[in-house]
Amino acid sequence: ETAQFQSLEVLYRQIGALTELERLTLKAFFNDPAGARPPDIKFTRNSFPGMLNLKNEETGRPGYLQLLGGLTKLKKLSGSVSATIEETKATIGMDEVKWMDKHWPELENADFFLTRDRTTSKPFQWFKT
Repeated sequence: ETAQFQSLEVLYRQIGALTELERLTLKAFFNDPAGARPPDIKFTRNSFPGMLNLKNEETGRPGYLQLLGGLTKLKKLSGSVSATIEETKATIGMDEVKWMDKHWPELENADFFLTRDRTTSKPFQWFKT
């Protein structure tokens, strides 16, 4: 698991260094060889682990959103960036939404709510205003 988190950190650092990037589409397809989680080919039902949340030292929860601070010209974020899966519903709060508002001032469109359940969490309701 540590190797996976290290790989994610490298990936997010590389993406965050793309300071001229205006559109970002990332698609995650998960497959569990052990069979504990069925393969899911619908990338919109997935989210990159820790990408949309800030690191929380208090709880020990990893988070990599702060590594994407260089994307100040980002206008569109799409793909596996769902805010409606169990992980992101539990980990994205006002701190993350305010961070996005501050660091991604050009953001016009993000695929946070593309599932059938289009209920927007309170932090994202604030973000939409």
